[in-house]
Amino acid sequence: MKMNNYEKALLRFKENFNGRKSLFIYQNEEYLQRFFTVQNVIFYKNDDELDSLLVNTELETLKNNLLLHDSYKYLSSKGDNKLSFSEIKILKYGSDQIEVEANVDSESFLIITNNYNNRWSCTVNGELKPILKAYGSFWAIELNEGINNVKFIYKSRNISLVKVLNAQF
Repeated sequence: MKMNNYEKALLRFKENFNGRKSLFIYQNEEYLQRFFTVQNVIFYKNDDELDSLLVNTELETLKNNLLLHDSYKYLSSKGDNKLSFSEIKILKYGSDQIEVEANVDSESFLIITNNYNNRWSCTVNGELKPILKAYGSFWAIELNEGINNVKFIYKSRNISLVKVLNAQF
């Protein structure tokens, strides 16, 4: 059954008093992929500027440009070569470990649309790399040209506590 927004709102209002009987399923057709690569960076100064960029920027621009805070200004857009090839293979995706292989034909950034959390660490080809806070919420990692083996590990506080307790006894 097709309903306009007014009819949906009215139905939801009535169901607040009589119990829920309907379910609406929405399909989001405009989104960022879980993993993707970009070459260009747009810097923002504060949360208000980030909010404005996110609200007023076309999705295609967001897919092709990394939004980073000015504190990452030491980074810049990657190389003069245009990124024309990017292949990402998910090798492992778990709750505390993620491993991907990213093959790129130019220096770039790998974006992961997981929420940023400083308990995660990252290595690229065995070298520890910082996880950058992208778009105010997601992850970004610097990639070199070629094949990059990227591993993310979550360091739980519980494991640290267990280690401390075991050391005490």
